[in-house]
Amino acid sequence: MVETKENPESDRITLEEFITLWRNRKQKNKNENAELLLFMDSCHSGFWCERMEEKEEKTISIFSSCDKFQLSRDR
Repeated sequence: MVETKENPESDRITLEEFITLWRNRKQKNKNENAELLLFMDSCHSGFWCERMEEKEEKTISIFSSCDKFQLSRDR
């Protein structure tokens, strides 16, 4: 569960909120060369991959279990 200031009980976060959290992470011992790898095993997770390609953020890589129109499910 991820909480946001706008909706503290929400279980959803936008890509923009996620990028902002990454950029504003605690400055103590912050490594400017750090990269974030996000592995998403959720339905329609490919949507974030597609949207990430439009962003200028080069320190975040997203791997998804499916494309934006697919469901991610156990078999």
